[in-house]
Amino acid sequence: MTEAKVPAVLISSDDQTLADLKSALAEAMGTARVEIGPGDLTQQSVISVLPPRLGPLEGHSVAKPTQFDLMKSGSNCYAVRRGTGETYQLSGVTCRALDG
Repeated sequence: MTEAKVPAVLISSDDQTLADLKSALAEAMGTARVEIGPGDLTQQSVISVLPPRLGPLEGHSVAKPTQFDLMKSGSNCYAVRRGTGETYQLSGVTCRALDG
């Protein structure tokens, strides 16, 4: 029986947890690394991945952050990409149900 995914938040936002989260999101986005937008992921379940920084010859970008929803199913944490619904398991990341 597969448990339903429910909104979740991180149990801890320590350096190792954030490094594991960034690594998983970078892999999901097919890039070497990502920057996560401001916010307390122990209190909110939406993760904003910031667009790449502008290069020295770029003056303006219309790129928007890519958003993921942090979800939990059983003992596993997942990031679900908004817009596509693609789901990525977050190894090394512990979370709890948002309401629990």
